[in-house]
Amino acid sequence: MHNRYHIATKPTVYGWSVIVDFTVNTFGGISEYASEPISILWDEEEILVLEPREIPPEISASGCMGYRLKFEGAITASAAENAGIRLAYSILRVAEKRRWGLHLAWPDAPLPCRVIDRTASTGATLQGFASISHRVPFRMFVEELGSAFNDLKEIPYELLMSLELCAAARFESNSRARFVLLVSALETLAVQADLNDQLGTLINDLQNVINAAGIVDDGLRNSLLGQVGNLQRESVRRALRRLMKKLEIDENDISKIDEAYQTRSKILHEGKRVPELDHLIGSMDKILAKIYQKFVCAT
Repeated sequence: MHNRYHIATKPTVYGWSVIVDFTVNTFGGISEYASEPISILWDEEEILVLEPREIPPEISASGCMGYRLKFEGAITASAAENAGIRLAYSILRVAEKRRWGLHLAWPDAPLPCRVIDRTASTGATLQGFASISHRVPFRMFVEELGSAFNDLKEIPYELLMSLELCAAARFESNSRARFVLLVSALETLAVQADLNDQLGTLINDLQNVINAAGIVDDGLRNSLLGQVGNLQRESVRRALRRLMKKLEIDENDISKIDEAYQTRSKILHEGKRVPELDHLIGSMDKILAKIYQKFVCAT
């Protein structure tokens, strides 16, 4: 308590704070909370404040709630950054334990928090929200539905799944989740070819080499055998490029697809927060629209 008093009264000494903004879906939230700023009584010496946060009307109308946690009492900016990352982790752990749907703000930023200089003067602030509606008249909906119904007599399952993922991506308010779904929608269209006829005995030869290498660790040996076995099918990336060539997608779009695929790998396989995803999301939206049209024409 003594330290909290000094934090509150000596901002030049404890000059840094950090905020973490998050949104919780209708399955989660905090009961017995009056939706006003409140200092949390917790075991740490620093001050932690919970505040309600304005979120876009279309999200709040569905029952979602916006919150902000503000941590005060760091002596250095790096200490505040570390506290912000720990706070973000803690929030996600609570969400995982309680089965909440939750997303953090600033998904395009390198960190899920904002470090603030407590000694900096503040001026007037303004916040606003805007949304775009794509509603169509009933008559137009019926016409487009009938036209699409006659696109194909038999719908390939991979096309159906791709369209479903693409549509689901537009449900996401989190740009990272939207991007991953869009790239997955593209990947679903890539049917990997069987390469056994072209490879001959190569796969068996490589597996024999692994078995004869005397690897003691069964898990490692089986992992290597599995990876070699996967070589019987072409990679998803190669299958995608083959499909793009078949559909006559131009090289600029193929380069964008490569960039998107590499970016998704950084997010999913390296755990990186890749910034500035909006331009890739826009590109993928346009490319998928072209692919779907060409896919229908070519099938």
